[in-house]
Amino acid sequence: MEDNFDAILTKLGTGKWNIFYYILMMYWYACVCYHTLGGAFFAPPVGHTCQSADLALKPTVILPTNAHKASLPGDNFTTYTSGQGIEGEIQDSCTYMMQDNETDKIKEIECLDWDFDNATFSSTVTSEFGLVCKWEYLRATYQSIYMFGIFVGAGINGYMADKYGRKKMIMISSFFYSIIAIGSAWLPTISTVLVARFFLGTMHPTSLQTGFILAMEVTEPKRRTAVGIVQFLSWGIATILWGAWAYLIRDWRWLQLAVSLPSLLFVISLWIIDESPRWLIVAGRHEEAIRVLERAAYLNKAELPPRDKLLTLMKDIHNRVTNINNTAISTANMHH
Repeated sequence: MEDNFDAILTKLGTGKWNIFYYILMMYWYACVCYHTLGGAFFAPPVGHTCQSADLALKPTVILPTNAHKASLPGDNFTTYTSGQGIEGEIQDSCTYMMQDNETDKIKEIECLDWDFDNATFSSTVTSEFGLVCKWEYLRATYQSIYMFGIFVGAGINGYMADKYGRKKMIMISSFFYSIIAIGSAWLPTISTVLVARFFLGTMHPTSLQTGFILAMEVTEPKRRTAVGIVQFLSWGIATILWGAWAYLIRDWRWLQLAVSLPSLLFVISLWIIDESPRWLIVAGRHEEAIRVLERAAYLNKAELPPRDKLLTLMKDIHNRVTNINNTAISTANMHH
């Protein structure tokens, strides 16, 4: 089966028809990269200081900026030394100490508001939603929940692409990916942001891996290794440019919007490309496959075998795949 169809791809060669697939998918890999690696700039660690109550107990000594932590006692205060023999206690950023007027006892109060250091970023997921102290684990969750979404999406990606087609699944997943990514710039709570990140992750393999498969299925055999390598160069370039984006746009919502809007161009461009002719043949949609191959031959200035020979070849491929699948199902049923 592979040799028969690969012979057709060899006749088509590499030209405008194939190259458009490569450019389009490379563009999408760059778009997806920004959200896959987004945690570093959307939810980075941010310096913060507790906004303690007016009656909170103050540190016993105000130390210079070159003070170093000397020990970590069990209470709220941490002992520091300045390096010049001067010692003192500085209140931490998660709790503060207050004297109870009724009992005269000093009690530890949990901090609920913080002043964040905005010297590097004017706004982040970390500072806007207070992901520090007991909520600091949500910063890691911001990144890991996207990866968990990839894990979930990867499990159904192959089945969906085989059943409904490469192009259709790429169109559906990239459309929802783009809408969710753009809409995330207006989400009001950390809960909704994390839910959006999860669904972005589930769309990731359905669009990216299926896109890679589609690109390989329109590539002649001798160029597949090179194309497979070059395809993901855009991911590396986008990773480098990520730092430039974050340098120019310091507010996380505007940054989210800026790196998400370009994905709409990919969604629109998908209407121009064809479905994988290999998938069409296996699915038994031979007339559609012939139309796709004829268009490819026209754009690549190549010649195809006569139409009747193409139909015979396609039916032969379809029958072989059907027989292989039926044999696999029968074998599985016998084992059960």
